[in-house]
Amino acid sequence: MRKTATVALVALLFGLFAALPAGRRVSAEDAAASVSIKDFEFQPQQITVKAGTTVTWKNDGKTAHTVTADDGSFESPTLGAGKTFSQKFTKAGTYRYYCSFHGGKDGDGMSGTVVVQ
Repeated sequence: MRKTATVALVALLFGLFAALPAGRRVSAEDAAASVSIKDFEFQPQQITVKAGTTVTWKNDGKTAHTVTADDGSFESPTLGAGKTFSQKFTKAGTYRYYCSFHGGKDGDGMSGTVVVQ
């Protein structure tokens, strides 16, 4: 009897989840994107997100790096191996950034771009 009840409960829950709209909207509070820092580059080099998204950079390499906005609007501390930095983007625009150790403004060297729609 218990086995039948468990199977029925699982089937009911599966049916409820299947009935949810496939295109559930993600609120600005739970939107997120990530960029890997490794081998002296940001991967991906350009990322496109919606306004309200938090982008997290993670240093997946061994060398220390920074995430520094060309316009000075954000800057991470030095990120050692395994460390992360997050920035929430609330306004549409193009945000260029670079590593202050291995790059420079305007796409010089180790740099990347966040495009916010």
